[in-house]
Amino acid sequence: MNTNGRGKIIPIYYFIPSDYDSEEYPNMFHINTQSNITIRHIRSKFPLLGDYYFRFKVKNGDSYVWMDPKEDDEIPPTYNGLIISKVLRVSWDSNNNIQNIHNKIKHDKLIEDPISSVMNSQDIKFRNLSKAQTLPTTNSHIPNNDLIDLNISHNNWVDNGYI
Repeated sequence: MNTNGRGKIIPIYYFIPSDYDSEEYPNMFHINTQSNITIRHIRSKFPLLGDYYFRFKVKNGDSYVWMDPKEDDEIPPTYNGLIISKVLRVSWDSNNNIQNIHNKIKHDKLIEDPISSVMNSQDIKFRNLSKAQTLPTTNSHIPNNDLIDLNISHNNWVDNGYI
């Protein structure tokens, strides 16, 4: 961590597997902050356009796991003193652009309120994974316990969203 007289300069290492990035050769960007860095800082300063989901590498015994943060105001976990994130692209469009489109549609009165009508639909099922039952295991020779499928129950999830 460097300082420049205006705060801390914190490197954020990341890779996007769907772009064929490799954890061994991660990308990096810096965040300049006066206070503790949060997940919100990382999201807002992320250098690529679009909507992304961030997982953070943490030590787990002699291995590591990818932790899913529950809240944007949390301080990201570190691995050997570094912030390392596996980034999953949710959409090529950013939330700001989606919100701008939604606002324009509402303003033009083309449709009443598409997002609220979908979110209030009885067909959408929400799942709480914080009190799940079992953590899936992987082959013991693979050190990366990646929890990509969030629709599986995991008993080692705790109330803060981490395992």
